Amino acid sequence: MLDEPTAMLSPRLASDTFKKILEIKEMFGLTVLIVEQNVKKALEIGDNAYMLMNGRIVFEGKSKELLNHEKFERFCIGI
Repeated sequence: MLDEPTAMLSPRLASDTFKKILEIKEMFGLTVLIVEQNVKKALEIGDNAYMLMNGRIVFEGKSKELLNHEKFERFCIGI
């Protein structure tokens, strides 16, 4: 479980961190739970995604589907 692993990192270090998370996930066959504000990058490496608002799930699904979902994009600043 990772809580904001790229918070306050430069874009390059954030990218390196995501690459390392993906590498570890694949190498060891792990399930990784990431809470992340860099939504686009998290969706690119994730299998499934959930969006919570006020403690309730408002979107859930396969990461790749949510990455291109019209309504989901409107909720995510910077996607």
